[in-house]
Amino acid sequence: MGMGSLESRPESGKLYSHQNMARAEIHPFLFGQVSVFSRQCPESEKNNEDSLLICPINESAGLLAVADGMGGMAKGDIASRIVLDTLLEFITVGDTNASPLRNSVLDAIETANTRVIELGVGAGTTLSVLEFDENKFRSYQIGDSVILAVGQRGKIKLETLSHSPVGYAVESGLLEAAAAINHQDRHMVSNFIGSSELKIEVGSWFEFSDLDTILLATDGLTDNLHIPEIVDTIRTGKLEAISQNLVTLSTARMAALSIDSPCKPDDLSFVVFRGDK
Repeated sequence: MGMGSLESRPESGKLYSHQNMARAEIHPFLFGQVSVFSRQCPESEKNNEDSLLICPINESAGLLAVADGMGGMAKGDIASRIVLDTLLEFITVGDTNASPLRNSVLDAIETANTRVIELGVGAGTTLSVLEFDENKFRSYQIGDSVILAVGQRGKIKLETLSHSPVGYAVESGLLEAAAAINHQDRHMVSNFIGSSELKIEVGSWFEFSDLDTILLATDGLTDNLHIPEIVDTIRTGKLEAISQNLVTLSTARMAALSIDSPCKPDDLSFVVFRGDK
């Protein structure tokens, strides 16, 4: 692992911030494994503004989360760290009754929003959280960091909506997804932590199947790879190979100034979950 801040709390998981990893890390998580990767923008001297969280609650429940500090605002790295620190603060690790977890997550997000606003510098961050309860999962979405769940054959079970004008245009059918990745307003986010008008989108429950793969990622990935490319990369294979392929493909796109392919140098962070078979 490269230089950065990793706070490991054995009783509450791992929080990653300011990372500059060379390779992904693999960790056990609930009934499977997660691959974690986070690296600052190539050739940038700014801190990596992304933060990641792996948080098992008990043997059958837990959270995964990604937060992308908004680069157009001050202290984006601090904002992304605050929201994940606050999640850890509100979670009761070891609780055998996972049903109140939703309330804890929502309370944590509201508190984190207040804390980021109180920084007084206009800081902001996205947040995408995945909650597991036995073989079920659901999302909590704020901003444009993605959660993507796919089957082995590439069928998309869950793709969170980007909270942005472009994301809403794609959802309503006014804009093709392939065109959205190069849209001039692609990076405008209309919902984020640090806003007095914060809205939390809570997803429906989905059942996790044995061959499913779930990805949480900041826009350093989705601004450089089309969703079908990501799906094809993650749907099969070992976590180590999946992660390295995502890094290699994204890095190549970031360096390839081509009108035929997306290209946006940025911090790159993701978590990939796969169940044990």
